[in-house]
Amino acid sequence: MKQSRHAVALGRGEFPFLVSQFVAGSGEITPSFAAFIDTLTSFWQLECRIRREAIWSPMPWSAESQREGRPEWSIRECITLTLLGLGNEHLDDDHWVFHLLGCNWGRVLNIPWLSGSHDGFPFCYTLSSYTRIRRDDTSILRCSDLAIWLSAMTFGLLEIISGIKIPETQLLRVDAAGGVVISGALILRFLFGWSFFVAKKRTEHAAGPEQRLRHSSDVVQNLHRALESLYECMLDHKLVFRAGLPEKQVEDIICSLGMFLSVLCLCVATIWEDVPECVALGDIDAMQHRYIISTSLLSRKRMLSAGWCPYTISIPFIQGTPIPVLSNIIHLDPFVRDDPQEHQHCTGNSCKFYTIDIPSYVPRHADDACSCSSVKPLLQGVTDLLAEDTIPVVVFDGAQLVVKRSSEVPYVAISHVWADGLGSTTEDGLPSCQIARVSRLARQLLPASGAFWMDSLCVPALHDLRKRAIKLMAKTYADADKVVVLDVGIRARCARANSWEENVLRIATSGWVTRVWTLQEGLLARQLYFEVADGIIESEELESFDGPTRSRMAQQFTRGVLPILEYRYKRKQSSTFQCTLRDVIRLLRRRTTTKPEDESIAIAGILPLDVRALLNIVGPNAAEMRMKAALLQLRHVPRRFPLLPQEKLALPGFKWAPCNLASALESDDVDGDAVCTEDGLLSRYTLVPFDTAVPTTTSSITANATQFTFILSHPSSGALHLVRIPSHVPFDTATISSIHALIMTDDTLPAVQGQGSYCALVSMDAQPASAGKTEDVPLVLRYITPGEVLLLPFPRCEEDLVQVGVVDNSYIRLV
Repeated sequence: MKQSRHAVALGRGEFPFLVSQFVAGSGEITPSFAAFIDTLTSFWQLECRIRREAIWSPMPWSAESQREGRPEWSIRECITLTLLGLGNEHLDDDHWVFHLLGCNWGRVLNIPWLSGSHDGFPFCYTLSSYTRIRRDDTSILRCSDLAIWLSAMTFGLLEIISGIKIPETQLLRVDAAGGVVISGALILRFLFGWSFFVAKKRTEHAAGPEQRLRHSSDVVQNLHRALESLYECMLDHKLVFRAGLPEKQVEDIICSLGMFLSVLCLCVATIWEDVPECVALGDIDAMQHRYIISTSLLSRKRMLSAGWCPYTISIPFIQGTPIPVLSNIIHLDPFVRDDPQEHQHCTGNSCKFYTIDIPSYVPRHADDACSCSSVKPLLQGVTDLLAEDTIPVVVFDGAQLVVKRSSEVPYVAISHVWADGLGSTTEDGLPSCQIARVSRLARQLLPASGAFWMDSLCVPALHDLRKRAIKLMAKTYADADKVVVLDVGIRARCARANSWEENVLRIATSGWVTRVWTLQEGLLARQLYFEVADGIIESEELESFDGPTRSRMAQQFTRGVLPILEYRYKRKQSSTFQCTLRDVIRLLRRRTTTKPEDESIAIAGILPLDVRALLNIVGPNAAEMRMKAALLQLRHVPRRFPLLPQEKLALPGFKWAPCNLASALESDDVDGDAVCTEDGLLSRYTLVPFDTAVPTTTSSITANATQFTFILSHPSSGALHLVRIPSHVPFDTATISSIHALIMTDDTLPAVQGQGSYCALVSMDAQPASAGKTEDVPLVLRYITPGEVLLLPFPRCEEDLVQVGVVDNSYIRLV
């Protein structure tokens, strides 16, 4: 049916014409009609702005579409799925090849389908031509525009980069909720078939080098446009919201598209592994495309609504997890102990289950309905052995626990978290039902002895003896024949019958990997086992797979998801392997401990630290003093420590030092080391002095709800840089009078807009001219706070600027 001139005018954005026709016809404007006109005017203005600001969108009004003009539709010949001959129809979705592809490329989420017009049109070789041929210029339905946009970003993009005509029936399915979706599993199946087809053509020399290079260039260009188009949508959801969809559906569409494009990039990088531009698409760490951060955060929001604990999927964890791994985790259901709403009071910094209140703590029974009595070993037997610096172990004979010397029998060491209800001391013991369960596991692993060590039974509450037991902790786990991990979540969700990658992901998101103490327990074990729902799994089984190629791919995935297994492998390969401080910081990410002063003690077994000396440091500031002592013992520390935006020690000469290592985010830097001394931190830094000091108590610093900022001007280049101090970093302007300079590990101030560098703000007194030139006379600087410096793209008023002096590399003592 032919539409009216008014519909045509609105569809083309000619709103003034439409209004004038209404006015001319009626001769007057009533108040209600005026209000109606005002409402339509705002919508029309929004529509115009969306179209005016669109650059990369596949829709006809974007700048990129206008640049292309109106190309012919069937420029390039395409093949059909029948001619393609995917050859994987006989493979079920649980076939090993799809498991490996899901781990290496990622798993695609089901994408909501909005009934866009895909079938029944000629093949198109650009996104612009795809939307133009399907969009009626007279359409006034914004939901139709969104449906076409989504169809272009999925079916259209797949057809364009593969050169294959894909009917809707190939990818559309009805999900469990009854809605029509583009199936993520079918997309992965299609990509596998396509990659196999391209590889076969290359082997048969069906495509020459020039043709192959030209095809790859087209693929990169179209993928780049799709990524930028999605990023535009992430920046401004109005393109999607204007269609009247609920916010959750909008976020589901954007999140699933982000996952899809990530998988597509990695697939392309695999197919054209000899083309640098294609390989760069698959290098997630190097690419760090802007859309990845937004996709990760939307994934987190989706997981939170599904019941995941905010602490388990904290923002640092989400942003530090590669999209392929995250795309697998998001498919999992969260572990629920008792109530689906049990994590509603948890935060990104803590989980209520792992915040232990020692005075009120009570061990749990194996079954909540059980009321058996507690069993404990003979206290004298345990204390006598500890007094000899000997590790005590126990054997359960069905009625009592018999204490034995560890040197007399092989034993199993138990690694667990107190939050699961297995915490206690020698004096109190554990419920007999729990001891019987642990004993059965020990006998399953060591039938001849059945001996085991567990802190809840072999570490007394008595202070001196407890210190002795803790001093022996690293040796306890290193000498054990086997170490078994008991974790409620792992036992409930992992099983030998599960796929290997699901077990790996479940362990990676368990409570066991979030505790500081369990790091050395798992790392030092000769053989590491996990209790699962249907038995016990050895850690090496998580890395093994049928066939050398499959096994290698499984190992790469497993060690990437569980770094502790990577370091266990290194220790196994070399008896002299020693973790560095950077290694330990990487392994400590996301780990916490109930008592802050325990961190340095808990890692003393995997670093060259004197645990006895650390244990002797007690008192109200034991955590800070132990950290200082540990850094002094290590002596060489990453020189980026002062620059990292985290809480620092309040000790004189050590205000640059982190309060804990678990939050030292930048552990994998290669900027070299600094030397830690009682008199301060010694190293070379890039010094950026200010011509005049910046008073912290005047308007030279602008304070707002999120950060402190001021602007630097570099006379030689004319560049302007923003210096900002995040609000979560303590910064007391009442006691700090002025800032004289900043220091960095980078050689120069940032030269790329939007690119930032960590820095530290410092003050200094008058010093000899030779200070900082050589290591004999270091330049002494007083540390103030960490910050960040960024290149600004716009000019500022002269009075707002702080002039920069001569930037130089100096040898500095930071106090």
